[in-house]
Amino acid sequence: MANCFASISVIVRARRALALMVGFLLLLAACGPDDYQKRLKDFQDCASTVIMADRAFLSNANTVEQNLFIDQQIFERKPFGPADVEKRTIITPEEIKLRTDALDALSQYTSSLATLANGKSDTTTGQNMKASSSSLQSSATKASSQTVSTEKQKAFNEKFSGLATAAAAAIGAVAQAILDHKAHNEIKKSVRATDKDVTTLIAFIGDDAQGFYLRQESQLSIYGVQLYKIYQCEVDVNERNDKSPNDSDVNICWHPKDYQADPALLLTLGDRLKSYPQQQEILVKANPQPAIVQLQKAHEALVTYVTADKNSTNLSGVVNEVNNLVTAAKPLGQAIQTLLSAKK
Repeated sequence: MANCFASISVIVRARRALALMVGFLLLLAACGPDDYQKRLKDFQDCASTVIMADRAFLSNANTVEQNLFIDQQIFERKPFGPADVEKRTIITPEEIKLRTDALDALSQYTSSLATLANGKSDTTTGQNMKASSSSLQSSATKASSQTVSTEKQKAFNEKFSGLATAAAAAIGAVAQAILDHKAHNEIKKSVRATDKDVTTLIAFIGDDAQGFYLRQESQLSIYGVQLYKIYQCEVDVNERNDKSPNDSDVNICWHPKDYQADPALLLTLGDRLKSYPQQQEILVKANPQPAIVQLQKAHEALVTYVTADKNSTNLSGVVNEVNNLVTAAKPLGQAIQTLLSAKK
Protein backbone atom coordinates (compact mmCIF):
# COMPACT_ATOMS: atom_id res chain seq x y z
CA MET A 1 0.00 0.00 0.00
CA ALA A 2 2.82 2.42 0.89
CA ASN A 3 4.47 1.71 -2.43
CA CYS A 4 1.18 2.40 -4.18
CA PHE A 5 0.83 5.82 -2.50
CA ALA A 6 4.49 6.57 -3.29
CA SER A 7 3.88 5.77 -6.94
CA ILE A 8 0.80 7.97 -7.00
CA SER A 9 2.80 10.80 -5.39
CA VAL A 10 5.53 10.50 -8.03
CA ILE A 11 2.94 10.56 -10.79
CA VAL A 12 1.27 13.65 -9.32
CA ARG A 13 4.59 15.48 -8.99
CA ALA A 14 5.52 14.54 -12.56
CA ARG A 15 2.19 15.78 -13.85
CA ARG A 16 2.57 19.03 -11.92
CA ALA A 17 6.08 19.50 -13.31
CA LEU A 18 4.80 18.77 -16.82
CA ALA A 19 1.96 21.23 -16.34
CA LEU A 20 4.38 23.93 -15.17
CA MET A 21 6.68 23.27 -18.12
CA VAL A 22 3.78 23.41 -20.59
CA GLY A 23 2.56 26.61 -18.98
CA PHE A 24 6.01 28.16 -19.25
CA LEU A 25 6.32 27.19 -22.90
CA LEU A 26 2.84 28.56 -23.62
CA LEU A 27 3.83 31.81 -21.93
CA LEU A 28 6.93 32.04 -24.12
CA ALA A 29 4.87 31.30 -27.21
CA ALA A 30 2.24 33.85 -26.27
CA CYS A 31 4.48 36.69 -25.13
CA GLY A 32 8.16 36.17 -25.89
CA PRO A 33 8.30 35.42 -29.63
CA ASP A 34 5.54 37.88 -30.52
CA ASP A 35 7.18 40.64 -28.55
CA TYR A 36 10.53 39.76 -30.09
CA GLN A 37 9.06 39.81 -33.60
CA LYS A 38 7.45 43.18 -32.91
CA ARG A 39 10.79 44.66 -31.82
CA LEU A 40 12.45 43.20 -34.90
CA LYS A 41 9.75 44.73 -37.12
CA ASP A 42 10.18 48.07 -35.32
CA PHE A 43 13.94 47.88 -35.90
CA GLN A 44 13.49 47.18 -39.62
CA ASP A 45 10.97 50.00 -40.06
CA CYS A 46 13.20 52.46 -38.19
CA ALA A 47 16.25 51.42 -40.20
CA SER A 48 14.36 52.21 -43.42
CA THR A 49 13.38 55.61 -42.04
CA VAL A 50 16.93 56.42 -40.96
CA ILE A 51 18.36 55.45 -44.35
CA MET A 52 15.80 57.58 -46.18
CA ALA A 53 16.47 60.50 -43.82
CA ASP A 54 20.24 60.26 -44.20
CA ARG A 55 19.91 60.25 -48.00
CA ALA A 56 17.68 63.35 -48.03
CA PHE A 57 19.67 65.16 -45.34
CA LEU A 58 22.98 64.75 -47.16
CA SER A 59 21.40 65.91 -50.41
CA ASN A 60 20.07 68.97 -48.59
CA ALA A 61 23.67 69.92 -47.73
CA ASN A 62 24.18 70.77 -51.41
CA THR A 63 21.02 72.87 -51.48
CA VAL A 64 22.14 74.89 -48.46
CA GLU A 65 25.55 75.56 -50.04
CA GLN A 66 24.12 76.50 -53.43
CA ASN A 67 21.35 78.74 -52.08
CA LEU A 68 23.79 80.63 -49.89
CA PHE A 69 26.12 81.15 -52.86
CA ILE A 70 23.27 82.46 -55.05
CA ASP A 71 22.11 84.90 -52.36
CA GLN A 72 25.67 86.17 -51.86
CA GLN A 73 26.22 86.71 -55.57
CA ILE A 74 22.95 88.60 -55.95
CA PHE A 75 23.56 90.70 -52.85
CA GLU A 76 27.06 91.62 -54.01
CA ARG A 77 25.88 92.17 -57.61
CA LYS A 78 28.30 89.61 -59.02
CA PRO A 79 27.67 87.56 -62.18
CA PHE A 80 27.27 83.78 -61.96
CA GLY A 81 25.88 80.88 -63.95
CA PRO A 82 24.72 77.27 -63.55
CA ALA A 83 28.30 75.97 -63.63
CA ASP A 84 29.23 78.25 -60.72
CA VAL A 85 26.29 76.94 -58.70
CA GLU A 86 27.18 73.34 -59.53
CA LYS A 87 30.70 73.87 -58.18
CA ARG A 88 29.16 74.38 -54.73
CA THR A 89 28.23 70.68 -54.59
CA ILE A 90 29.94 69.16 -51.57
CA ILE A 91 28.63 65.60 -51.88
CA THR A 92 27.56 63.72 -55.01
CA PRO A 93 24.71 61.19 -55.36
CA GLU A 94 27.33 58.44 -55.68
CA GLU A 95 28.98 59.53 -52.42
CA ILE A 96 25.61 59.59 -50.67
CA LYS A 97 24.88 56.10 -51.98
CA LEU A 98 28.04 54.75 -50.33
CA ARG A 99 26.65 55.73 -46.94
CA THR A 100 23.05 54.63 -47.41
CA ASP A 101 23.97 51.31 -49.05
CA ALA A 102 26.27 50.56 -46.11
CA LEU A 103 23.54 51.36 -43.58
CA ASP A 104 21.14 49.13 -45.48
CA ALA A 105 23.59 46.20 -45.52
CA LEU A 106 24.35 46.64 -41.82
CA SER A 107 20.68 46.76 -40.83
CA GLN A 108 19.95 43.69 -42.97
CA TYR A 109 22.73 41.86 -41.12
CA THR A 110 21.18 42.83 -37.79
CA SER A 111 17.82 41.46 -38.94
CA SER A 112 19.49 38.22 -40.03
CA LEU A 113 21.10 37.89 -36.60
CA ALA A 114 17.64 37.82 -35.04
CA THR A 115 17.08 34.26 -36.21
CA LEU A 116 19.92 33.09 -33.95
CA ALA A 117 17.82 33.91 -30.90
CA ASN A 118 15.67 30.87 -31.52
CA GLY A 119 18.65 28.60 -31.96
CA LYS A 120 18.21 28.66 -35.71
CA SER A 121 21.08 29.05 -38.14
CA ASP A 122 19.72 27.78 -41.43
CA THR A 123 21.16 28.18 -44.90
CA THR A 124 18.86 31.11 -45.74
CA THR A 125 20.23 33.10 -42.81
CA GLY A 126 23.79 32.39 -43.93
CA GLN A 127 23.01 33.41 -47.50
CA ASN A 128 21.36 36.64 -46.37
CA MET A 129 24.40 37.51 -44.28
CA LYS A 130 26.67 36.67 -47.19
CA ALA A 131 24.66 39.10 -49.36
CA SER A 132 25.13 41.83 -46.74
CA SER A 133 28.86 41.12 -46.68
CA SER A 134 29.09 41.28 -50.49
CA SER A 135 27.17 44.57 -50.56
CA LEU A 136 29.55 46.13 -48.04
CA GLN A 137 32.60 44.89 -49.91
CA SER A 138 31.21 46.34 -53.13
CA SER A 139 30.77 49.73 -51.42
CA ALA A 140 34.32 49.52 -50.05
CA THR A 141 35.70 48.83 -53.53
CA LYS A 142 33.73 51.73 -55.04
CA ALA A 143 34.98 54.08 -52.33
CA SER A 144 38.60 53.24 -53.09
CA SER A 145 38.24 54.03 -56.81
CA GLN A 146 35.56 56.73 -56.83
CA THR A 147 36.22 60.22 -58.20
CA VAL A 148 35.60 62.50 -55.22
CA SER A 149 34.04 65.96 -55.04
CA THR A 150 36.20 67.42 -52.25
CA GLU A 151 39.34 66.68 -50.22
CA LYS A 152 37.12 66.00 -47.24
CA GLN A 153 35.26 63.38 -49.25
CA LYS A 154 38.58 61.85 -50.29
CA ALA A 155 39.52 61.41 -46.63
CA PHE A 156 36.09 59.91 -45.91
CA ASN A 157 36.37 57.43 -48.77
CA GLU A 158 39.80 56.25 -47.67
CA LYS A 159 38.67 55.53 -44.12
CA PHE A 160 35.28 54.20 -45.19
CA SER A 161 36.89 51.73 -47.58
CA GLY A 162 38.99 50.23 -44.80
CA LEU A 163 36.16 50.07 -42.27
CA ALA A 164 33.66 48.65 -44.77
CA THR A 165 36.16 45.99 -45.83
CA ALA A 166 36.65 44.96 -42.18
CA ALA A 167 32.88 44.88 -41.54
CA ALA A 168 32.31 42.87 -44.73
CA ALA A 169 34.91 40.33 -43.58
CA ALA A 170 33.32 40.15 -40.12
CA ILE A 171 29.84 39.50 -41.48
CA GLY A 172 31.26 37.08 -44.04
CA ALA A 173 32.93 35.07 -41.28
CA VAL A 174 29.61 34.66 -39.44
CA ALA A 175 27.85 33.77 -42.68
CA GLN A 176 30.43 31.12 -43.49
CA ALA A 177 30.17 29.58 -40.02
CA ILE A 178 26.43 29.20 -40.57
CA LEU A 179 26.83 27.82 -44.09
CA ASP A 180 29.41 25.34 -42.77
CA HIS A 181 26.85 24.16 -40.20
CA LYS A 182 29.10 24.98 -37.27
CA ALA A 183 27.78 24.39 -33.74
CA HIS A 184 25.45 27.12 -32.51
CA ASN A 185 27.88 28.16 -29.75
CA GLU A 186 30.65 28.50 -32.32
CA ILE A 187 28.46 30.79 -34.40
CA LYS A 188 27.71 32.92 -31.34
CA LYS A 189 31.42 33.21 -30.61
CA SER A 190 32.02 34.35 -34.16
CA VAL A 191 29.35 37.04 -33.83
CA ARG A 192 30.82 38.34 -30.57
CA ALA A 193 34.39 38.28 -31.87
CA THR A 194 33.65 40.25 -35.03
CA ASP A 195 30.92 42.65 -33.97
CA LYS A 196 33.30 45.49 -33.14
CA ASP A 197 34.05 45.89 -36.85
CA VAL A 198 30.33 46.19 -37.56
CA THR A 199 29.58 48.75 -34.85
CA THR A 200 32.68 50.79 -35.75
CA LEU A 201 31.34 51.30 -39.27
CA ILE A 202 27.87 52.27 -38.00
CA ALA A 203 29.46 54.83 -35.65
CA PHE A 204 31.62 56.22 -38.46
CA ILE A 205 28.59 56.81 -40.68
CA GLY A 206 26.83 58.49 -37.74
CA ASP A 207 29.80 60.78 -37.12
CA ASP A 208 29.80 61.68 -40.81
CA ALA A 209 26.11 62.64 -40.64
CA GLN A 210 26.85 64.83 -37.61
CA GLY A 211 29.62 66.56 -39.57
CA PHE A 212 27.18 67.42 -42.35
CA TYR A 213 24.69 68.67 -39.77
CA LEU A 214 27.27 71.02 -38.27
CA ARG A 215 28.19 72.27 -41.76
CA GLN A 216 24.55 73.00 -42.60
CA GLU A 217 24.03 74.64 -39.22
CA SER A 218 27.00 76.94 -39.87
CA GLN A 219 25.86 77.83 -43.39
CA LEU A 220 22.33 78.49 -42.20
CA SER A 221 23.73 80.85 -39.57
CA ILE A 222 25.60 82.75 -42.29
CA TYR A 223 22.37 82.91 -44.28
CA GLY A 224 20.60 84.53 -41.31
CA VAL A 225 23.31 87.18 -40.99
CA GLN A 226 23.05 87.82 -44.71
CA LEU A 227 19.28 88.36 -44.54
CA TYR A 228 19.72 91.10 -41.94
CA LYS A 229 22.45 92.74 -44.03
CA ILE A 230 20.20 92.80 -47.09
CA TYR A 231 17.36 94.33 -45.08
CA GLN A 232 19.70 96.93 -43.56
CA CYS A 233 20.91 97.88 -47.02
CA GLU A 234 17.36 98.47 -48.17
CA VAL A 235 16.38 100.79 -45.34
CA ASP A 236 19.67 102.56 -44.52
CA VAL A 237 19.45 106.05 -46.11
CA ASN A 238 23.08 106.76 -45.24
CA GLU A 239 24.21 104.35 -47.94
CA ARG A 240 22.41 106.21 -50.74
CA ASN A 241 24.55 108.35 -53.04
CA ASP A 242 24.96 109.64 -56.55
CA LYS A 243 27.94 107.51 -57.52
CA SER A 244 27.67 104.90 -60.23
CA PRO A 245 27.35 101.28 -59.00
CA ASN A 246 30.35 100.54 -61.22
CA ASP A 247 32.68 102.80 -59.24
CA SER A 248 35.21 100.70 -57.31
CA ASP A 249 34.71 102.56 -54.05
CA VAL A 250 30.94 102.18 -53.97
CA ASN A 251 29.52 100.11 -51.09
CA ILE A 252 27.58 96.98 -52.12
CA CYS A 253 24.53 98.64 -50.51
CA TRP A 254 24.61 101.33 -53.21
CA HIS A 255 21.31 103.05 -54.06
CA PRO A 256 20.51 106.24 -55.99
CA LYS A 257 20.14 109.27 -53.74
CA ASP A 258 16.36 109.45 -54.15
CA TYR A 259 15.88 105.67 -53.83
CA GLN A 260 12.86 104.46 -51.89
CA ALA A 261 12.85 100.91 -50.55
CA ASP A 262 10.39 98.64 -52.30
CA PRO A 263 7.65 97.68 -49.79
CA ALA A 264 7.08 94.33 -51.54
CA LEU A 265 10.78 93.50 -51.25
CA LEU A 266 10.81 94.48 -47.57
CA LEU A 267 7.80 92.26 -46.90
CA THR A 268 9.51 89.37 -48.69
CA LEU A 269 12.63 89.91 -46.60
CA GLY A 270 10.45 90.07 -43.50
CA ASP A 271 8.87 86.71 -44.34
CA ARG A 272 12.30 85.15 -44.84
CA LEU A 273 13.53 86.59 -41.55
CA LYS A 274 10.48 85.24 -39.72
CA SER A 275 10.92 81.76 -41.19
CA TYR A 276 14.63 81.67 -40.40
CA PRO A 277 14.24 80.41 -36.77
CA GLN A 278 11.87 77.73 -38.04
CA GLN A 279 14.49 76.59 -40.55
CA GLN A 280 17.00 76.24 -37.72
CA GLU A 281 14.54 74.15 -35.70
CA ILE A 282 13.69 71.93 -38.68
CA LEU A 283 17.38 71.32 -39.36
CA VAL A 284 17.92 70.07 -35.80
CA LYS A 285 14.98 67.67 -36.06
CA ALA A 286 16.07 66.40 -39.49
CA ASN A 287 19.58 65.49 -38.33
CA PRO A 288 19.78 61.66 -38.69
CA GLN A 289 22.85 61.25 -36.45
CA PRO A 290 20.98 60.66 -33.13
CA ALA A 291 18.88 57.96 -34.79
CA ILE A 292 21.99 56.31 -36.26
CA VAL A 293 23.47 56.22 -32.74
CA GLN A 294 20.30 54.48 -31.52
CA LEU A 295 20.45 52.13 -34.50
CA GLN A 296 23.89 51.05 -33.29
CA LYS A 297 22.68 50.62 -29.69
CA ALA A 298 19.71 48.52 -30.81
CA HIS A 299 22.07 46.36 -32.86
CA GLU A 300 24.36 45.89 -29.85
CA ALA A 301 21.42 44.96 -27.61
CA LEU A 302 20.25 42.38 -30.12
CA VAL A 303 23.76 40.92 -30.40
CA THR A 304 23.93 40.64 -26.60
CA TYR A 305 20.57 38.89 -26.57
CA VAL A 306 21.22 36.39 -29.35
CA THR A 307 24.74 35.51 -28.23
CA ALA A 308 23.94 34.92 -24.56
CA ASP A 309 25.67 31.81 -23.21
CA LYS A 310 22.32 30.32 -22.35
CA ASN A 311 19.01 30.77 -24.11
CA SER A 312 17.64 33.97 -22.61
CA THR A 313 14.03 35.08 -22.30
CA ASN A 314 14.96 38.53 -20.96
CA LEU A 315 14.11 40.95 -23.74
CA SER A 316 14.40 44.10 -21.63
CA GLY A 317 17.65 45.25 -23.24
CA VAL A 318 16.32 44.79 -26.77
CA VAL A 319 12.96 46.35 -25.89
CA ASN A 320 14.52 49.43 -24.29
CA GLU A 321 16.97 50.14 -27.12
CA VAL A 322 14.46 49.52 -29.89
CA ASN A 323 11.98 51.80 -28.11
CA ASN A 324 14.70 54.46 -27.96
CA LEU A 325 15.33 53.92 -31.67
CA VAL A 326 11.64 54.38 -32.42
CA THR A 327 11.63 57.59 -30.37
CA ALA A 328 14.66 58.91 -32.29
CA ALA A 329 13.53 57.80 -35.76
CA LYS A 330 9.82 58.60 -35.62
CA PRO A 331 10.16 62.41 -35.96
CA LEU A 332 12.70 62.06 -38.78
CA GLY A 333 10.19 61.26 -41.51
CA GLN A 334 8.10 64.38 -40.92
CA ALA A 335 11.15 66.57 -40.31
CA ILE A 336 12.73 65.50 -43.60
CA GLN A 337 9.50 66.16 -45.49
CA THR A 338 9.30 69.63 -43.94
CA LEU A 339 12.95 70.25 -44.79
CA LEU A 340 12.43 69.24 -48.42
CA SER A 341 9.23 71.32 -48.68
CA ALA A 342 11.14 74.38 -47.48
CA LYS A 343 13.52 73.99 -50.44
CA LYS A 344 10.72 74.53 -52.98
